[in-house]
Amino acid sequence: MSKQTFYVGKELPKCDICSSRGRVVEAEYDAKVRNGGWAYLCNDHFVVYGIGLGTGKGQKITLKEG
Repeated sequence: MSKQTFYVGKELPKCDICSSRGRVVEAEYDAKVRNGGWAYLCNDHFVVYGIGLGTGKGQKITLKEG
C-alpha cells in the first residue's frame, strides 16, 4: 500500500470546504492545507488549497474493496 493512499470503507467522506459552503461533494484527498490545518478535499479544492501528497502533506482517498 502506498503511503500516499488512504483507504476508507464503503463511502468517501465529504469535502470539508464544499460542506462549509452548503454543497455535498465527495472528497478525494485527506490533505494538509496552506493555512496549516488538515481537511478532506475534493479535487478542485486540493488543487487550490492542498500542499501536495506524501508524508506530512496528504493522501489520496480510495474506497476499500470488499
